[in-house]
Amino acid sequence: MSENNTEIVKIIADSSRIDIIKALYEKSRYVEELAQLVDLSISTISFHLKKMEKVGIVKSEKVQYYVNYTLNRAVFDSTLKEILNLGKTDTTHFEKKSKDSKSKVINTFFKNGTLTNLPIQHKKRLIIIEEFIKKFDPAKRYLESEIDELINESYEDHCKIRRIMIDEKYLFREKQVYWINYEKCKNLLPELIIGKEIKKMNETKNLNETKGESLDYNNKLQSNQSSGFDHKTSKTQIKRDYKNTLTPMGVYQIKNIVTGRVYLGSSLNVAARLNRFRFELKYGTEWSDDLLNDAKEYGEKNLVFEVLEYLKPKDDLKYDYTYDLKELEEKWRDKLL
Repeated sequence: MSENNTEIVKIIADSSRIDIIKALYEKSRYVEELAQLVDLSISTISFHLKKMEKVGIVKSEKVQYYVNYTLNRAVFDSTLKEILNLGKTDTTHFEKKSKDSKSKVINTFFKNGTLTNLPIQHKKRLIIIEEFIKKFDPAKRYLESEIDELINESYEDHCKIRRIMIDEKYLFREKQVYWINYEKCKNLLPELIIGKEIKKMNETKNLNETKGESLDYNNKLQSNQSSGFDHKTSKTQIKRDYKNTLTPMGVYQIKNIVTGRVYLGSSLNVAARLNRFRFELKYGTEWSDDLLNDAKEYGEKNLVFEVLEYLKPKDDLKYDYTYDLKELEEKWRDKLL
């Protein structure tokens, strides 16, 4: 709604002014005539008319010693929908307002990446909780100790934060295993690994029916043996399940799309690395001075995180991928830098 339309709505929300509008809708009238018709003093009528003229509801014309007022019918030929600009609202204003409000809360309660105090107000508290959610990988199952470790990076009372995450349905839990509620958190999470598999994982509450089972290889095999399953088939299935539960590994780049500058790296969990990149870049921790300077000078939106190549998992459950990742990173370093 434009500022003028806002004022029009305010002006006509007065019973005396509505009476004046009704009187003028029939024909143009003098101040004295209006005063008699609506039973108000001349000074009061003049006060209302000046307000209405200021926003274009009426027009005045001096005729000899009198001032004649005419209703601007164009205003009243418009529908309320047109006056309020319904259907034409620029949502960027509201989005910016919401973003600014969240930033204000975050900057108030976070200092150098550490939460100094947990707000009492529920709305503000959820904004803080969502900052913690950004640290997590939606494709991963976490032990309670891992959850606490991530929370402790920014706040010492991990029990309180973890409890709120559960109560507010940001996290699902079964026994001591936790995972992100995809539907609630999808707007907070990186687009990198959001997909059908993650959504499927979050549609079930039973860990034994998902690919993220917390049983290790030997326990699975032992369980299958006691149940009389075919060992070869079970072993093949277990390896397949294991490969499917591995978090995405690979080489990534952070590229300044304005200057073309590239920062190269590798990780056993590139999705989590993206989450951490966003969090740490915001609070100025860990990343190189060059990257932080780029973020300040060109804006974070001009720093693009991109996975260059994923590392293919092997059948060996105990395989160490560290060397393979470094080798893959060097290959890309030679190619790009």
